[in-house]
Amino acid sequence: MRVSNGTRFINSFVENVCLGDAAVSHVCLGDSQLYPEDTSSMRRLTVELPAAGSLEWAYWVHAVAAVQDLVTPKRYMQLTAGGERYMVHSSFNALPSVMFESNGVFLFYPDEGASLHSVSPGDSVEVKAVIPVIDDAPLSIREQDGSGSRSYSLPFLPGTGLFVQWTKGQKKKSAGTYFTLSGSGSGLAHIQGQGQKNGHGRGETVSSVAWPWACRVADGSTHSWLNAFVDRDTGMLLTMQGYNSCNALMGRPRYPAFIRTFKLKVLSIA
Repeated sequence: MRVSNGTRFINSFVENVCLGDAAVSHVCLGDSQLYPEDTSSMRRLTVELPAAGSLEWAYWVHAVAAVQDLVTPKRYMQLTAGGERYMVHSSFNALPSVMFESNGVFLFYPDEGASLHSVSPGDSVEVKAVIPVIDDAPLSIREQDGSGSRSYSLPFLPGTGLFVQWTKGQKKKSAGTYFTLSGSGSGLAHIQGQGQKNGHGRGETVSSVAWPWACRVADGSTHSWLNAFVDRDTGMLLTMQGYNSCNALMGRPRYPAFIRTFKLKVLSIA
């Protein structure tokens, strides 16, 4: 049995109960015995993950990647199992934490897992994900008017943008870049177009975001777009090409913020 008083003790185990000076042997609520209880707690919970290549899976892998190395009040995943709540990977509040492995296994710390009797195979558990806007790793091209590409293991989510930045190398040339962000598998272009900086400046650095709809990218624009997840795409490919004395070219996917609750089927507990 656990008890909380809102301040000092939060979700703490009850080790003994007294009525005045006399020890209490049992505490019941109706026909249910609350204390002492079977303290066997789960150490391992295996769930069925969303089908790979589906939109639900796409949000799931983005959420897992987001909390792998950083958890904050605005960036977290929270598991609810057997009436208990756990912060995935690390905790910033009074809730205990639980580790997650990519094969669908949650690992609890000793004596912190929910009761083995509270969840059964076939039941569902919930995982709430609160994820902010996140930039992925950059594709950086150092040589003037150079080209390059980079693969990303995360798939396109609706609302994903492409942050681009470059430096204008010569005074009378409109330096810019061509870019394409496409899905790995389908090859379909989600964001395609060019960014360009006009004028007579030299050494001027410009940055902009190409969104998956028609918009300006400095003095260039997004030409074509597909603002949708494509079934079975499991990643993305970014290609960029500088022109007209384009220097220090850089691009990176910018993923949208989202809040999503996943209901996952329990496969086994131990």
